[in-house]
Amino acid sequence: MFRVKDYRQDGAARHRTLTLEAGEFIRRFLLHVLPRGFHR
Repeated sequence: MFRVKDYRQDGAARHRTLTLEAGEFIRRFLLHVLPRGFHR
């Protein structure tokens, strides 16, 4: 469980708690990892 910021919402609704299964969390995390040889 972790806190996320939903930029589509305004006010207090912008911050919310999100619960994901381990596999889904890892999948979303790895979307931000660049392949070997790529530089940011």
